Parts: sequence; C-alpha cells; structure tokens
Amino acid sequence: MGAGILGSAVAHELARRNKTDWVVVDADLQGEFSSTERNAGGVRQLWHHPINIELSRRSIAFFESIAQEVGFHQKGYLWLYSKTTKAIGEQTWQTVQQHKLPYEKLSVQELRNLFPFINKTDDLEFAILGTKDGILNANAVKDYYRKTARSAGLQFLDRVWVKSLKEKGRTTELKVQRLNANTDIESLLTLKLPETEWGKSETWEADRVIVCGGAWAKLLLQPLAAEPEIQPIRRQIAFFKCDQLDMSPYGMVVDSSGVYFHAEGGNILSGYVLKNEVPGFNLKYDSNFFEDHIWPKLYERASVFESLKPVNGWAGLYSYTPDTSGILGRVPHTKNIFELHSLTGRGVMQSHGAAVAMADLIEHGDFRALDATCLSRDRFAQADKSKWLSEALHI
Repeated sequence: MGAGILGSAVAHELARRNKTDWVVVDADLQGEFSSTERNAGGVRQLWHHPINIELSRRSIAFFESIAQEVGFHQKGYLWLYSKTTKAIGEQTWQTVQQHKLPYEKLSVQELRNLFPFINKTDDLEFAILGTKDGILNANAVKDYYRKTARSAGLQFLDRVWVKSLKEKGRTTELKVQRLNANTDIESLLTLKLPETEWGKSETWEADRVIVCGGAWAKLLLQPLAAEPEIQPIRRQIAFFKCDQLDMSPYGMVVDSSGVYFHAEGGNILSGYVLKNEVPGFNLKYDSNFFEDHIWPKLYERASVFESLKPVNGWAGLYSYTPDTSGILGRVPHTKNIFELHSLTGRGVMQSHGAAVAMADLIEHGDFRALDATCLSRDRFAQADKSKWLSEALHI
C-alpha cells in the first residue's frame, strides 16, 4: 500500500529476488500530491544515528551505479555554521570523524574560495562539505524502481484507497475503495472528501501487506498500533531566479539560518522548516513563504541574492515520528503486516537501503544485509526514551 518512492523501492527489490506475486496500490499513482513528487532532491549520508547513515550510504552507492538514469550529480552538500550554531557544527564534525564519513571541514577562507558567491561571511565560523553527496531526480528514481518491478510482473494499480486492515487467521482482510474516475484526489488526501464520493467498496484478502503510505500510513495503522503518535507536517519549497548567479556547478547549500537551496531546471530551489507548523494534511503553498522566510536569510548571506525574482512554489508532507527517524519492520502483534514509512524527509535518499532491509525481512523473516531492528515501532513502547533514535541533524 503506497507507490511513492518507498513502495516503489520495495517493489523493485522484491522483483530482483523473483518475488513477483505482489500488487502495489495507490490512490494517486502518478504522484501529483505525493511527497516524492514534492521532494527537494538532496542526497546525503551525514546523519546522527548509525542506521540513518547506513541506509543513506547504501542508497548512495546504488544511485552511483544508475547515476545517468536518475540524474544523480555528486556536486556536494555544504553546511554553513555561524557563531550561534558553532556547537552544533562541532557535534556534526565529531559524527563525521567517528564514522569516517567522506566530508571535509572548511575554514571561512576555503569556503569563499570554493563558493565565491557566498561573500557575507562575517558571522561564519566554518563549513562542512560532503563530496559524495549531491542532487538527484526523485521521480526518475521512482520510475526506475517501477520499471524493474513491472518488467518482472508486479502490478501497479491506480485510484485504489485502502481504508482498513484486519488479520483473519493466516490472511489479512483489506477494505478497499475503488475511486471514481472523477474523484477529487486532493480532497481525498487532505481528508475533505465525503465518503459518499469515494467510489465502489471492495473486500480483498492478502497473504502479506506492506504499508508504505507515507504521511497517510497513520490513518491505516493507528487502529492496529496506536503508538507512536505520527504527525503529517507540511514542508514548503520555493523556486526563484537569480540572474547574477549560475548555481549549476554547485550542489546543495544549507545556510546556518536553516534555509537550503540548489540549482533546479534553470531556477534555484529553496526551502525552510517552519518551527511553528501545525500538524495536518495541508498541501497549500503560502504565497508569502518566499518573501517572509527565504529571501531575508539569503540576502544576509550573499550579495547576488540582494535582487531575486520568486517563480512559484509547492507544499508536500513529511511524516514525523517523535524521534524524527523512520519506522521499518513488522507491525507489532501482527503476523503478516509490515510497515515502511515516516522517514521524515529521508525517503528518497534512504530508499534503496530501506527496501533491501524490508525485502530481507519478507524473504527470510529477519534482517540480513543490514540490521534495521532499531527502526521497529516497538522502540516507542519502551519507558527508556534513550532507545529512541533522536536525529540531531534533522532539517
């Protein structure tokens, strides 16, 4: 259930193992409103917890092998640290050294030499540059996964909305809506569509179910597993033009303010996390987002950003767990219902590694290539919150 980047990645990995008797369903197969479609495209392996590092590392190695097909350009991932964020930067650099990650620490002068357009640097202390990180086309990755799966015989069904799951003996019963041709998918995904307009109801049975529903997974799984509280959070992306700067030679830049940006199709893509964002299934882009939250911070960083022209923007959904790390494993107290979702924005950059772990669990009943036990939702049931995977490097 769910044919975004994670559902498609799992289908790809199952197909590679000749597990072809699977059907992938989605209400929005094309992905117009999916988090994959509205992804920023950044890929990095610098995270706080070893499992997140390993999932990204394995995925990046895979993307390198298909770089041309998915538009993977390893032009770097640059983090800027100011006097007020210096402590965070030093902690990040300790993580780099501890795990021997391919990053380098830059002085302010080295930064200016490599990124000459960044010329307002009085507040900066240093930067960290990931040389194997970069940018890719998230939709091209998804299409690559699907092509492999389809060629092996897996089916992808559109306009199918799974309402509920219930184990009955050795199988799982699914209550399914076959959506009408004119069903408003955006209204459905933002929970504004009356059930009378959903379409035809059906009951299916499956030997196994894997829930990869992203922000919508909580709707299906909450009756089965109430903890933890998973929150859908809107994240917004803004595109702008800067006639004085060609960003194409550079990868992702993360400013000390939290604004991130990179070249995208002749424009520049930018984003910023609003700390007071109200949870909910909100896909509306705020028309003042760029002017209020992006441009003032870019203005303070580079002279070329003093004159910009906003182009457009979009909003997508992240799925937040309490410790901002994903959920991967068997749903507690079930035999044949599995889940992979809520990677909190890391779905694309960790998709291959996560799919390998899930496919191992399906095929063998345990993890083989990498141990993802710590990503089970069971961790939230423990009184000792030190078992949680709080991701300090989340942005």
